[in-house]
Amino acid sequence: MNAKLLTAALAAALLTALASCKKDANGPSSKEKYLTTGTWTLQKIEYQTQDGGWVPDPHAADMDHIALSFHTDKSVTAVDGSSSAIDLWEATDDFSQLTVSPKSGGAVTYGVSELTGSTMVLVPAGGYSSYYKGERDTYAH
Repeated sequence: MNAKLLTAALAAALLTALASCKKDANGPSSKEKYLTTGTWTLQKIEYQTQDGGWVPDPHAADMDHIALSFHTDKSVTAVDGSSSAIDLWEATDDFSQLTVSPKSGGAVTYGVSELTGSTMVLVPAGGYSSYYKGERDTYAH
């Protein structure tokens, strides 16, 4: 009997964990809640070298003035010091990709390698030099 009780408890825990990432019929998914709660401030930009290591962007020493606020109406406010812009955002159902579309045109798609209540790591698509093979931008609340 203990084995049946343990199996039922594990099944219930697994179902709860799986359901926590799905969209609730009455509201946004947990990932959307993470994205749209608070303001995300850029903490660091890193580039991936050809050997797989990560190095900080030497030109991004004072970047805490860059902030993003994603809203539930699918708008995003980007602030860079004293200037700001309102763009639109869209994510895949599993929040593995996030696309930001400036109203002036030219959408940019990012891979989302981490999205929690306190950390967001975005990976811009392509456009790297022969020296770097990747980039990741880390934001925090």
